[in-house]
Amino acid sequence: MANYNSIKKKTDEEAKVKIEQSNKIFDDQYAATEKIYNEQIKQSDASYVRSYDRANVRRIVNERYAKEMAANMGLSNSGYNLTQQTQIMLSYGNAVLETDMQKNAAANSIRQQLAGVKADIEAQKSKSAFDIQDAYDRQAVDTYNQQVASEKAAAAAKEAAIKAQRNKLQEIADKCLTFNDNDKLSTYLDGLVAMGVITEDMADTLYANYKTKTPVYNSTIPKIKPASFGEYDNGSLIPGRNGWTISYKDGTTRKATPEEVKAGKSLKPKPIF
Repeated sequence: MANYNSIKKKTDEEAKVKIEQSNKIFDDQYAATEKIYNEQIKQSDASYVRSYDRANVRRIVNERYAKEMAANMGLSNSGYNLTQQTQIMLSYGNAVLETDMQKNAAANSIRQQLAGVKADIEAQKSKSAFDIQDAYDRQAVDTYNQQVASEKAAAAAKEAAIKAQRNKLQEIADKCLTFNDNDKLSTYLDGLVAMGVITEDMADTLYANYKTKTPVYNSTIPKIKPASFGEYDNGSLIPGRNGWTISYKDGTTRKATPEEVKAGKSLKPKPIF
């Protein structure tokens, strides 16, 4: 019987595997991209080494020049010399600070680009996961609907087959009542058994029905049970084409005695359908 929860559980498990595979593809893509951008940051940082070197060289040159000027003027240990040295270091610090700001700005620009790429990849990753889950959710609904439709069709076909079989049995039962010769009826029933239309038990039941001229109508199930002509020796007395028998609940049978047959013929059998 169609069970949506069982189907949904199975499709959710399949979707989970697919989503994990999809996520790995996007994660690997970002990892490769991040490696490229990090390399760009390293290259950008390295490009500012010359700026630091130039600022340092400028500092050294300025310090040497200031010392020579102070020495020539006899002011090596004077406040003038100290002021010059302070100005040189301040200029050098400003140059380094400006280079730091330029270097960090360049690196941050690259990081912002990487962040944009990451956001785009994460969006694609989320959309892919949603699309996969949505597809499997729709598959679960479609599978359930297909199973329900299949079960309904099977039930309808079964009901049609039962109805057809019931009508056929009713037709056969009605025809049996038209015979006026035991042997002809027996031959007719044997033919139906040989063709697989009815079973031996059904044939015996139809024969018993003919013997008592009991019509059969309002069939509710296609399976025929032999008509019972009373209980004898804890068994049911059943008329048959090859003689009357006593049928027991355990499936065994024995031939009925003449007295039992005579007594049974005076009873009205139970409905056989």
